Amino acid sequence: MNSEDERRREERVALHSVGVVDLGDHTVACQTLDVSRTGMAVLAAAAAPTCAVQVRFKLGNSDAAWTDVEAMVVHSHPLGDGQTHVWGLKLHPMDLGTRTRVRGYIAAKRAAAVRQRN
Repeated sequence: MNSEDERRREERVALHSVGVVDLGDHTVACQTLDVSRTGMAVLAAAAAPTCAVQVRFKLGNSDAAWTDVEAMVVHSHPLGDGQTHVWGLKLHPMDLGTRTRVRGYIAAKRAAAVRQRN
């Protein structure tokens, strides 16, 4: 099973936030698209790197604290303009506080979706 199939087993929730990807020698602005317990997708104006990256984003509203995670790009594809790329990221193990915040955000979004359906 490839890593994209593995990621798809984890339920994703929308996460529309601004962020920055640190590539070591420079940074790239990004827009977060979704997040799961083990991965996330971002929209970036650059081709995906082959190295591990650090992503800094706001988890929730614009007043939320910045969240930092380390990840590896597992797939990438350009959008129609060829300038913007969607990166699929596999998250590296997180510290307890970050893991708790990410899982709490996912649980809250899932609960809100259930309430909307009912």
